[in-house]
Amino acid sequence: MTIKTDLEQLKADLIAQRDELKVKMGIAKAEIKEEWQSAEDKTEQFFDSLSSMTHDTKEDVIKGAKQLGDDLKKTYASIKSRVL
Repeated sequence: MTIKTDLEQLKADLIAQRDELKVKMGIAKAEIKEEWQSAEDKTEQFFDSLSSMTHDTKEDVIKGAKQLGDDLKKTYASIKSRVL
């Protein structure tokens, strides 16, 4: 093979790799958007549950809210790691 042939093959490989990544990035973007929307919905639930708590709120409800908050923290960290 000549240098020109090698460079043409490199170009073809780069185009194929770039096209594949474009498709995968589009899919990842859609998945992240779905995960973000789900997290936003759960965040609203979390905020609502906190605002309705009183001193008489049952312990299992408080534990459930804490678990939801912890899950949301992990979800946001996961999204952040994939976006950055």
